[in-house]
Amino acid sequence: MRAGRQPQSFWQRPCFGIGTATGDSTVTLGQTVDVCQIDAPAGVTITAVAADGQGTYTLASGGTLIVE
Repeated sequence: MRAGRQPQSFWQRPCFGIGTATGDSTVTLGQTVDVCQIDAPAGVTITAVAADGQGTYTLASGGTLIVE
């Protein structure tokens, strides 16, 4: 899990999303993803199981990603 890889200009590789949660969710991440690829609105928490990148991240729309 790599946090904070938001493009600073159109010359950088854009961050393509893989999903937006609309309610609390539990997922398994089978590959390394950037935090900017996952989103959820404020008040929604995504709990993820991953091989790397453990921590708590604030998502672009205000939701929370907890990686265990």
